[in-house]
Amino acid sequence: MAWLKEQLPAQLTAIQAFADTTATHLERVKQPVFIAQGDADQMIDPRSGQWLADAYPSEQIDFHEYAGAGHVLTVNAAHHALETDILAFLQTIFKNNEE
Repeated sequence: MAWLKEQLPAQLTAIQAFADTTATHLERVKQPVFIAQGDADQMIDPRSGQWLADAYPSEQIDFHEYAGAGHVLTVNAAHHALETDILAFLQTIFKNNEE
């Protein structure tokens, strides 16, 4: 645990730096994007998903916010809704690619 506590600040700084770099190059992404955010996230600002969706230059954004969900959406109360939403997103993408 001591090692994790020691490494955590550097890891969070690296994640933020990656997010900042990514945010400055959103116009380069041309594919549809799925954004999921728990509104009870304690790791990152729960408003960040909406900020990203609003800043994204593409109209191909599929944004989902999950009430009461924390950071790891795949294992909390939102996981079933997340699975359903991702499946619908993928079905839409593959349907559009077949046309």
